[in-house]
Amino acid sequence: GAGGSVPAAAEAYSRSLAWRKRVGADAVRMAVRTGRASHPSKFPCAKAIQDAWPHSLVSVDCWCRDGQPFAVSRMGLVDLKRLASTVSMEHFELYMLYTMEARLWRIEQLSGQAGKLVQYLDVHDFSESKGTLSNYGKYVSYFRTVVANVLPHFPEQVHRVQLVNMPGVVKGVWAFARMSLPERTRGKVDMVDLSKESNFLTLEVEEKTLPYFLGGRLDVLLTASEAHELRMLFAEDIFVDYASAQREEAVHVFDVPADGAMTSRLSFGSLTGEEEAAEEAAWAAAEG
Repeated sequence: GAGGSVPAAAEAYSRSLAWRKRVGADAVRMAVRTGRASHPSKFPCAKAIQDAWPHSLVSVDCWCRDGQPFAVSRMGLVDLKRLASTVSMEHFELYMLYTMEARLWRIEQLSGQAGKLVQYLDVHDFSESKGTLSNYGKYVSYFRTVVANVLPHFPEQVHRVQLVNMPGVVKGVWAFARMSLPERTRGKVDMVDLSKESNFLTLEVEEKTLPYFLGGRLDVLLTASEAHELRMLFAEDIFVDYASAQREEAVHVFDVPADGAMTSRLSFGSLTGEEEAAEEAAWAAAEG
């Protein structure tokens, strides 16, 4: 990001340190890494944000064939007007700060286990009629603010980004916006039309661990109609443990008025019970 310039890198590092102090990022990091907020469902305003923007940027129990973690967001179902009416910009930034810290922690853990750098494959799905600029309008500033204020203060977390089923108008905007991005960043982004390349994602992710709306069989982040369709197509051959899922605290029902309920299983590894208890005690002592 500094173009190989040591002074520029030092300045950027200094800015990030000042930013972390200003927003309390170190406290967020401790909360994520000690178990106080080790799961996305514990992040500030998690349910309200998920209701307006179905996604799992930390984990959906999906893995690429090469062992890299897989994250997904359903940009086509985003309702930014609803998001703006239920969550303040400040709280959305805080939620994304927790998300970025959780992703970084996961990358560090997986990289240590693999003995090499592990990064995310991020897939942003624009399917469904809500994924149009007319529904974004002035509220797209929520995402712009995160891109400008949060992301620059974290190391790169993705090795590929795939934009799936983009509407024509969004493609036009992206073609213009991408010109302002560094060449290295542009090289990481693919635009995928699953109606023409239906097996594109299954080349990277096994069908059983790929969400149904992306061409797989995993029952995760689905609308009610998609979940019903999946069950009708594959009957018992659906790759999700429903009994276990219903016992998990993480089960979340998405309230999407246009299409009924959405279900999601989200997961994020944390410390063991003993480790978490020890860290909780340390946290309490620090607060005291």
